[in-house]
Amino acid sequence: DLVNMTMDDSLYPQAHRRVISIVVQLAEGNGFEYEGGHLNVLTGTLNEPGLALPNINAVRRDAPAITAPMCPGDVIIHPSISAHEVTPVTRGIRESLTWWITGGVNPPRTSCEAEFA
Repeated sequence: DLVNMTMDDSLYPQAHRRVISIVVQLAEGNGFEYEGGHLNVLTGTLNEPGLALPNINAVRRDAPAITAPMCPGDVIIHPSISAHEVTPVTRGIRESLTWWITGGVNPPRTSCEAEFA
């Protein structure tokens, strides 16, 4: 089964690339302030030979991933190109702070990739 994962890289050509994603956990999970809301980050690469950009549609449920800790003050740092997901929050409110370190520009898109105005 495919999973609902995302990457933090910009979709717009010539935009500054998000290189590193930094997430700070603000609320206490594990049933204290909220339930669910687990941040899972894929540990493998998504790059396939011959592709200029990773293929997010190739991510599968059995791909190796880590689940981030859920205590206030925990910091999760991962490459922005890593596929990741947050599972649904089933009770309470999940609060986190996210920011990105940027650098360079995105590579040009191929003609078969979506274009945005």
